[in-house]
Amino acid sequence: MIKEYGKCGKACEICMYLGLVCKGCLVENENNPDLNCVIYDCATKINIQSCLSCLEYPCDLVKSLSWAYCPVHVNLFLQDAEVKKGTLKAR
Repeated sequence: MIKEYGKCGKACEICMYLGLVCKGCLVENENNPDLNCVIYDCATKINIQSCLSCLEYPCDLVKSLSWAYCPVHVNLFLQDAEVKKGTLKAR
């Protein structure tokens, strides 16, 4: 049974990055407000656990985003790329 969902309703615990470089949507967004996850911001603003518990689901916002949308994942990927880029320049 899946125990951890992001605000978007996706199962964070099946993501290959959870535990390796990501602590999950809730922790990552609370610790890094610069992520600007529109889904996290919306769900937090209307005080719901996730989009799945919203009466308007699926709303226009959710419909307009790719299922792969995850600013936490993108941010971690970009940070990793910068580290690798810096490592390559150092040689």
